[in-house]
Amino acid sequence: MRIKLFAFAAAAAAAGADAAPLLPEAVGLIDGAGRAVAPSAGPFSDDVFLSRLVFPGAIFETTDSFRPAASVEILVGRANVNAEWGDDDDGGDGHDSPFARAGLDPSLQETVDPAAQEAGLLSAFNSLSLTEMSDGESGAMMMRVLFEAGLTDDRPGEADGAPELLFLERGMNDRFRVEAIIGGAPDAPTLSAPVDLDSADFWDSGVAVDTVEIDQAQSIGIAGLDLDAFALEAGSAIFGFVLTVLDGGPDLNGFFLSSEAPERFEAPLDPKLARDPEGPRAAPLPAFPEPGPTAPDGSFDPSAPSAPPVAVVPLPPSAWLLGAALLLMARLGRRARAA
Repeated sequence: MRIKLFAFAAAAAAAGADAAPLLPEAVGLIDGAGRAVAPSAGPFSDDVFLSRLVFPGAIFETTDSFRPAASVEILVGRANVNAEWGDDDDGGDGHDSPFARAGLDPSLQETVDPAAQEAGLLSAFNSLSLTEMSDGESGAMMMRVLFEAGLTDDRPGEADGAPELLFLERGMNDRFRVEAIIGGAPDAPTLSAPVDLDSADFWDSGVAVDTVEIDQAQSIGIAGLDLDAFALEAGSAIFGFVLTVLDGGPDLNGFFLSSEAPERFEAPLDPKLARDPEGPRAAPLPAFPEPGPTAPDGSFDPSAPSAPPVAVVPLPPSAWLLGAALLLMARLGRRARAA
């Protein structure tokens, strides 16, 4: 603990570069059924999912464009953060709280037990639901996040307007420091130069949420960082970050690696965190349909909802044979009763 507290004090004392975040121009939302939702239709107390972000230099419009957190560790200040207790539904994502979805007892909402606390936070951070988030309290807090993939800058040294790292924060009234994890070991990573962010500078998405614990409507701010902000050497990849609160208590809706070309995502720092394409995820991202019809300004048109595609699963030959046998037995039974 002394080492962690010393690391926190050193990080807070070191001056970070004030980066000008990249701001989106439009956001797209869908509900749990895949129907387009107007960002201005809130405040939302039920699930709405991020499905599209438009930046001057990039458009992210499928879940393959994002790679979420796969590991969260609170290094300092466990009493100053927890997963928000949840939204007001039990249908959009199957549960009304990130604790339930992570298989935890909902009474553990304020726990500081590492296993339960971090599982609840991870469940909130990688759901893409904007009504699930962390609830930060004023005071010292530092956390380490590892993504399920790594990513290098697509155009290093060039201000291309396409962020590789996204942050979503409710309320837009906090300051925090971000140090990119660029190598090393998962529990002893190599860090980049620090970058300081003030969420007051984030783009106001107009998406207002009103949830259980933070019981008032507040708008969500969104911003991105180009990896150039961290002064990385050419070819360096980012695998996660260490976040240190400087002022306030951030209510983070999530953070993602982002790329228009999903093939650019590479292996994570910890191989155990890689997404298994054949297996279930601990807290799965929703299976979104293809982007629906859009309005002339490029935003989703809520009057033309798109429904999730219906999966047609072919039956194996054995199932057809079983069905035929049951049908034949039923006919023979009717004939016997008639006789």
